[in-house]
Amino acid sequence: MVGSCFSEEIGNRMNDLKFNVLQNPNGILYDPLSIADALHSYIENKPYKAESLFQLNGLWHSWQHHSIFSGLNLNEVLEKINGSQSEAHHFLKEANYLIITPGTAFKYKLKNTGEGVANCHKAPGANFEKTLLSTEQIISSSLSVLTDLEKFNPALKIIFTISPVKHVKDGVVENNRSKARLIEAVHAIADADRRRPASDAAHRHPDATGQKARSRRSA
Repeated sequence: MVGSCFSEEIGNRMNDLKFNVLQNPNGILYDPLSIADALHSYIENKPYKAESLFQLNGLWHSWQHHSIFSGLNLNEVLEKINGSQSEAHHFLKEANYLIITPGTAFKYKLKNTGEGVANCHKAPGANFEKTLLSTEQIISSSLSVLTDLEKFNPALKIIFTISPVKHVKDGVVENNRSKARLIEAVHAIADADRRRPASDAAHRHPDATGQKARSRRSA
């Protein structure tokens, strides 16, 4: 499972029930573009290199990972990140279900490079540009990674659930706009699956209710 802190609540309960669960190989991720990028990296078993990291306040960090991967020693951080990448690649290849739980439609980018970040690591706010993703951006990035997931593991079943946790630091109105875009995007993804030809070799049968949409895939 991959996504916001709400995914960890789900994952912990599933662990308690003795399910075999791999939670957030990048650490907690909030926006759908970061989640899609992470999933692409698991499929590719992407290796991270030293130039992928940066140093801040005496620690080495990755813009694409939670601070649980940060550390004093660059090589140890890389080893931890790449070990998690490899584990995610092999787990995802054999998994029966993938739960995707975005928490916000707000996205942060570095002003100096335009690179999207999954975690700001308490760097100065002036370093980032904050934007509210459009519904179309969320749909496009999600459909792209779902297509790759289908090729990588045709038997994988996908469950989307929007985190109910409010991001009040963004503002009450902004939080509502953000959640609304996530919900609309997930329903649009489910609708796109319904319109796929029945002759498709990996036809999916999605369902969307409230804040949840399930896409069942079968080879």
